[in-house]
Amino acid sequence: MSKPRYFVSAFVLILASLPASVAPAITIDYTPFNYPGSSFTMPKAMSGNEVVGYYDTPGNTVGFLYNTTTQQWTSLPEVSGAGFTPYGVSGNTIVGQGEGGSYSYNISTGVYTSIVDPNAPSGVNVQGLSGSYMAGWYYAPSTEADYGDVFNGSTWSEIDYPQSRLTLAYGINGDQVVGYYQDSVANGLDVHGFVYNMQTATWQSFTDPAGVQGEGAIEPATNITGISGNYMVGQFAFSDNVTSAFLYDSGTWINLGDAFANGMDGNYFFGARGGSDSGYIAEIVPEPSSIDLMVFGGLALAVIGFSRRSVRYRMAI
Repeated sequence: MSKPRYFVSAFVLILASLPASVAPAITIDYTPFNYPGSSFTMPKAMSGNEVVGYYDTPGNTVGFLYNTTTQQWTSLPEVSGAGFTPYGVSGNTIVGQGEGGSYSYNISTGVYTSIVDPNAPSGVNVQGLSGSYMAGWYYAPSTEADYGDVFNGSTWSEIDYPQSRLTLAYGINGDQVVGYYQDSVANGLDVHGFVYNMQTATWQSFTDPAGVQGEGAIEPATNITGISGNYMVGQFAFSDNVTSAFLYDSGTWINLGDAFANGMDGNYFFGARGGSDSGYIAEIVPEPSSIDLMVFGGLALAVIGFSRRSVRYRMAI
């Protein structure tokens, strides 16, 4: 009666000896996302069943709101006679850029409201929204530098990566802000992605090993635009002024090719593919890891072992 127990114990010991860092593989399912009749569609933000961004028509660029449940497209009105480019959505609110600065748009009332940081001399450039939190940056003429800017629902605060030349925030999820910073001249002007925690005021730096560094790299060597759990997306420069999208998965950098990856919502990320000018929404689908399969197979064998032993015991009776 004890042999199955020995088998299970041995199997548990084998599992305990395996490296804890083994991560499941993933597949990425891409779905084309294009405004009907447009020449170019760029999704910029997603929250639940709401997607915002912009599309091009001959001679014009128009902001949009798309509902994935109803599959309804809504073109957003202009601000002061000029276009509005959405960069974030959460609940009933869209944030983005319009004539003269940043604005929030109330989906229910159709009313725009200026977004003002009293400490930003040239105005805040809002790039992301999560609940009542916002993230972006502003330019300070006095220092000729860009500084990250975050809003916690009541107060604006400057965020500046330590000993950096500039800091730009491109996305936010809860209290996690992402973007990129550039090292000071003394430190070589290299460009890195960052994650900043608004609650703990702590920084993490990330650099895609395939990225090109140095002042000659026109595009950011690593720019993080979205974060969700262990996943991050963004762009990296692999030669002067040539960029590629990436997906970061628990320490692994995945090159997504000639594309833009603009942000994340849960296991979804979104952007546009270079060359084809085709917008997309992609879903990350984790596959069972080898450890998961071993656990399942081992438990199945254990159950079979118990069952066979039990059957023989009953038959003996």
